[in-house]
Amino acid sequence: MPLGYLVVTGKDIPENLTLFFGRNQVEVVHIHRGVRHQLFLRHPPGSWADKKVKSMNLDQNCPPWTPREASKEEAREIEGIKAMQETIRQYMGSRALSEITDGDVSKMLSSEFGTPLPIEVVEAFSAAFCSM
Repeated sequence: MPLGYLVVTGKDIPENLTLFFGRNQVEVVHIHRGVRHQLFLRHPPGSWADKKVKSMNLDQNCPPWTPREASKEEAREIEGIKAMQETIRQYMGSRALSEITDGDVSKMLSSEFGTPLPIEVVEAFSAAFCSM
């Protein structure tokens, strides 16, 4: 969990990542990117979901959230993930996420993006679906 704390406190700079995880950070880079995405895809402050999470006191005794701003690349990635979320919502309609099958996903992605699917589409779908 140190990586999550570094991200939410804005201390996820290369020097600190090297101190925690060493110089060979191939796996950490991918995880770090995912944690940053989760941070930027949080529920908006004041929303019902935000109030629900706050009522559960999950951040009790945690450091204050002061993350670094999204880089231009991260901002583009987040916009792509949000666009994918909208595609999922439009394609799946009012069904609950638990009712969506692998077949539904395959049909949606292949009809929207063709086959074979570029890895960027698969990554965006995974991040979008997991953050909905």
